[in-house]
Amino acid sequence: MVQDNLAARGLRFPGFPTIVGPYGFSDARVYLSQIRSESQGPEPPTGSGDDERAAQYSYKRRRDMVVLATGNAYL
Repeated sequence: MVQDNLAARGLRFPGFPTIVGPYGFSDARVYLSQIRSESQGPEPPTGSGDDERAAQYSYKRRRDMVVLATGNAYL
């Protein structure tokens, strides 16, 4: 069980207690997966592999620019 001090977070409401709780919380997650069947025949290529590689190169280029700018600022 958890209690929370609202006043410490900067929240004050007239007529409302500053400490709320005890309360509990839970986290529920669901993961789904799908098995693809190619009984209807293969799909034509979409070129998504090229798009993914281009995105990776773009990310690496931006990361390299940040490293270069940080190194220049340091020097």
